[in-house]
Formats: sequence, C-alpha cells, structure tokens
Amino acid sequence: MTGLAGNGGSVVAGRTDVADGFRPQRVIVRGDTGNWALQSALDRRGLGPVAGTDEAGRGACAGPLVVASCVLRPGDARRLDGLTDSKLLTERSRERMYDLVLARAVDYAIVVIPPAEVDARGVHVANIEGMRRAIARLTTHPGYILVDGFRVAGLTAPSMPVVKGDQAVACVAAASVLAKVTRDRIMVDLHRDLPQYGFDEHKGYCTPEHGVALDAHGPTVEHRWSYVNVVAAAVRHGMTPPRRVARGGFLEKYETEMELQLYREYRDIVSQFAYVVETERRFYLANSVDVQVRNADGEVYFELRMSDAWVWDMYRPARFVKNVRVITFKDVNVEELDKPDLRLPEGGPFTN
Repeated sequence: MTGLAGNGGSVVAGRTDVADGFRPQRVIVRGDTGNWALQSALDRRGLGPVAGTDEAGRGACAGPLVVASCVLRPGDARRLDGLTDSKLLTERSRERMYDLVLARAVDYAIVVIPPAEVDARGVHVANIEGMRRAIARLTTHPGYILVDGFRVAGLTAPSMPVVKGDQAVACVAAASVLAKVTRDRIMVDLHRDLPQYGFDEHKGYCTPEHGVALDAHGPTVEHRWSYVNVVAAAVRHGMTPPRRVARGGFLEKYETEMELQLYREYRDIVSQFAYVVETERRFYLANSVDVQVRNADGEVYFELRMSDAWVWDMYRPARFVKNVRVITFKDVNVEELDKPDLRLPEGGPFTN
C-alpha cells in the first residue's frame, strides 16, 4: 500500500519510508540497575505502573496455593536493597523484606487458594486464576504486568512472562516474598493443629520427612488429594477423598491440547536434531548431549549439557537455546534419532 510521510519522509509505492522523527524512541534496559532494569524501562516509556505477580506453594502437596501481586515505586531500589526471589532469602531476611515491601509498595494484593480449589481445578488452572484475581484486586490499575515464568491470558493490562522473573524483576520478587511469607505463616498455624506432619518445617512440600508422616498417619483435609503421593498414602490407610478431585473436564482438555501442541511443534522441527531428551519436567531436542553421573553426599544425580537445543514444557512457550545445563536427581531418558522423519497416522487426533 502506498503511504505518505511528512517532514522528510518519502512516498514509495508498496511501502512508506518514515523519517527518524516518526519512530518511537527505543527502550533501553540498563543492566547496571539489576532486577529493577525491566520495570524501570517500562516506566520510562510511560507504561507504568508496572505490576509483578508470583505464587508460592505450587509444588507442595499440602496447604494452600498463595498468589500475590505488587506495584513498587519507581526508583525505590535503594530502600529495597536485597530484594530477590524469596526462595534465595533466609527466613529472617524474608520477614524483614516482607515488612519493607508492605510499607513501601504503591499497591499489593494477596490471594489464598485453599487445597479444595486446587483439587477441584488442578494446580495450574488454580495458579492462573489466582494471578488474575491478584491483579484484579489491585486498587492501582497497572499499565503493564510482568509474570513469573509463563504467559497468563485474561489479565487487565498488557503482560509479559519473564523466565526466572522472581530473580530478574523487582516487582515480581516482591510478589514472591509476599506470597511465600503469607503461605509459610499459614503452614506454621496448621502445625499447631496437626503437629504430627511437621508443617512448620517443610511447609507442606514433598520432603522425605513429610512422606514418612503421610505413610504413618494418612492425609488430612489440608492435603491436596489430586497429588499422587497423597492418593497413595490414602489408599494405604483405606481413606477416600473428602471432596471432588479434578480428573477430567477442563483440566483434561487443557492437558490434551498441550500434548497436541507439543506433537505438532515436534513434528515440524524434529528433522533438525540428533537426540531427544526427557527429564521429569521438560522435553528437549538437541544436536549434542553430554550426560555425566555425579555423586554428592551419597546421592546420585545427573548433569546434562546440550547445545543448539529446543526446549518445551507444558507451562512455557517452546524456545530455542544455544546451550543448556540440567541437573536432576530424577531419571533421564536420552534417545538417538535414527529416523527423524515422522509420518502422521491417517485420521486420529493428531491430524490438523
């Protein structure tokens, strides 16, 4: 289409050359500002207030899922010195930072999702919905939202997922602190009623000590009955779920759609790679794989190094990376792709 540009712009058939004065200024993310860099760049371009959101308790098999959102004041980095991913802070540092964030934040919201809702909807769906609620409950409407890890549809403003956002972005780190401290306090309160499970120590996560307690006493209503270790303990004690547990419906459809998406993406690019690698959490295609078996304090683990890899998991978009290093205590499956070309079955669910 022919366009018209003024002030030095020229008209050319099929395109418009626009003068530099018409182009928006590039956003500069200043690396020397640490985990404030991205939100500061968005603020400078008029896209603030910038909100961050994160959760705590996704991997736990007992207790609630807690999601928080937070808007920080631009330029408040010095007053919040040491703010980072809550999991990297000591308990004392988290408590101090929690009080500091509450005192300094422009706005924040905390959503507590009980185990019953996690069981009914599935943890991922509950997590996504919790982030939507946490953002919606902010009284300060954000201009932009930064989310830890994966994309969340249906937010009230433009948003972007940030890999390891709780370490890379200050407002996401603040949300992670609010969520974790809130959840830890809830678990300490639960310990007073159920001391035999040790919730004050492991906070409901799947530790060996928690597993021993589950085997000895069976699960409670505070456990997540949609988790396989909880179900296994219940079976051993002849117990049945105290509530509805998601086994189909929306969650099943979501997981099926994710599997189909993986298959189609895999089908389109598999011929470019020599190896397929499966770990507990992710799926890789790579052209070189180095697997080393390590031993630390009597525990065996695997260290994998891959180059030119395609990485996929259920909760993040697929992405190409130059180099990958994976450390896992779980099983690893590595297969050489002797016949990389796939042929789709006639008909069936994988047909476009």
